Order: sequence, then structure tokens, then C-alpha cells
Amino acid sequence: MNYNNSARYRRTPQRPECGLHEDEPVIPQSKLQKEVPSFPLSVFPTAIRNIVETLVEFEHFNVNFIAASMFTTFAAAMGNRWTVRFSATWVERPIMYVALVGYPSCGKTPLLRLALSPLLNLDHEYDREYCAKLKAYKQWGAKSPKERAALSLPEEMERPRRRCHVVVDATIEALIGAMRDNPQGVILYSDELESLFANFNRYNSSDESYFLSAFSGTPFKYIRKSADEHIFLPNPYCSIFGSTQPGRLAKQFGGERVVNGFSSRFLKVYPDITDMPTWGTERMPDGVMEQWERIIRKVVTFDFKGKEQPMELTFSLEAHRKLCQWKESVNNAI
Repeated sequence: MNYNNSARYRRTPQRPECGLHEDEPVIPQSKLQKEVPSFPLSVFPTAIRNIVETLVEFEHFNVNFIAASMFTTFAAAMGNRWTVRFSATWVERPIMYVALVGYPSCGKTPLLRLALSPLLNLDHEYDREYCAKLKAYKQWGAKSPKERAALSLPEEMERPRRRCHVVVDATIEALIGAMRDNPQGVILYSDELESLFANFNRYNSSDESYFLSAFSGTPFKYIRKSADEHIFLPNPYCSIFGSTQPGRLAKQFGGERVVNGFSSRFLKVYPDITDMPTWGTERMPDGVMEQWERIIRKVVTFDFKGKEQPMELTFSLEAHRKLCQWKESVNNAI
């Protein structure tokens, strides 16, 4: 299947006005027009690759957007339950900060929601379960000790907590509560990253610093004196997933955010889109998104036979060698 767009509509790469490049020499246009690499679908198992290719063929989604969206959702479904060991002292979790970059109406928002739909559906089920438990808790709280004894109700009852996988444009305080209630981890979803970044430092001057540390899964302690609440997260997992537009890159990821490493933490999916998505007349085969739902649910509910510790994966010698070669090539390029 050919995903390359026609060169007839190829746009000239935009250069940010400030922030990302300072005192940059003028580069000849012939050197700027290099082919933008596409997402390597070969990294996916056959089942997921087939879903991506079907969505590209019948829904006319951009292959890079949909592949990266599913990759990020899969990582969020894994959460804290899997780790990978790079070396004797370095163990990593699949925490990802991802930004889809494209012009308005290029098909970013539908893909975000489509990829996250299995986790959102699970959250809907959790919410119904939470509401039922909360109702029972309130009924219990309205009864006297004698009435509870007569009805064989427990003497003590803990208020239920609302579990979720997807947090939408939340404050740091709400995000920490969500991670406490779901130790497996959460993904912070922001349709427009501009709204998320605009809230940075609005309530607390350390919001951006928190996300700098959270990318590495650094243990976190939160104390809210007003409610006498102490929360300790030994293994916080929070991915970030959203979209933005090319003209916002310099403001959102330039300047100080280049210096402090915030920009580098984001994987920016910025394909060279020359044609806006079209509306096809052919109907997508049945069961495609149901298959995606089954895959993500299986990852989320994978049974570790009662083991509380995450499953640690290791690299084969060949895979580790390739990773080291890639890292060396990146360092040399920098």
C-alpha cells in the first residue's frame, strides 16, 4: 500500500519565527526539501498493522497519525504493569508524551478519540460501577449502628474511589488523585495541547517541573494541608497525548522549554501532509475497531497470576546492539 502523497502539492517547510532556532544560517531550499520519514508499520504485530492499514485505506486517515495514536494508547494500556531493562541500573516504563502536529481539518482529533476509545469505554464501565458503590456507601452512612447491625451491614465502610485510565485536561491535583486511584497509570488527554499548557503555573508554580520529572516516573509525594491529605506515588505513570498546529510549535515548545528539556520529552508527529483527508464512499469492513477494543482490553486486564510486581522485559543481544547504534547515531547528529 502506497502512503506517499503527491509531490505536486508538497508544501515548503515552515520555519518558526522564534524560540526553536536562534541565529540559524539560511539553508538552501534544495537542502530543506528532504523526504519526511513515515512511521515504520513493520514494528507492529500483524493484527495491529492490519487495523492501521484498513483505517488508512477506507477512512483516509494519515498513516503516521493513526499509527502513533495506537502506539501511544497501547503504551498507556500497559502502564505500570510492564517495564524494560536497558542496563543493570536502568529500567524504563512506557511513559510517552506525544503531540500530533498538523493544520486544522487534517484529521487529528478523530484519530485521538478513535485510538483512545477502548480506554474511554472502560472508564465508562468503571464510572457506572463507581456510582453503584457510591450509592451503597451513602445508604450505609445514613443508617445508625443499630440499623446496620440489623441489616448485617459492616461496621466500617470505605468510601469508593473512581478509577479511570483517561484524564481530560485536569489540574495537577486531580491528576495525582487519578494516579492514586489507578496505580496502573493514566494518560492525560488534551485535544488541543494549548489548553493544557495554558493551565501550567496557573494554580501552582511547579506544574511544568512536575511534568519534567513525571516523564521519568520519579516517585512523588503530595501533601494537601487543607484536607490533611498525604499521597505518595512510588511509581507514578502518566502519559500525555494531544495535538497542536504548526504555528503554535515555537510558543509551546520553544524558548525555555528547549533549554530545560521539556520539548525533548515530546514525540512530535509532524507528517508532510499535502492533501487534506477525503470522504470515501467505500464502507470499512465490519469488526475492525472491535478488534482494536479486544486488543487493548486484553492488555489492560492481563492476568499476572496475583503478582503485584510489574513484568520486566529484556532486550535480546541483537536488539540491544541496534538500540546502542541508534543512540550513537542520534548523539552524532546532535
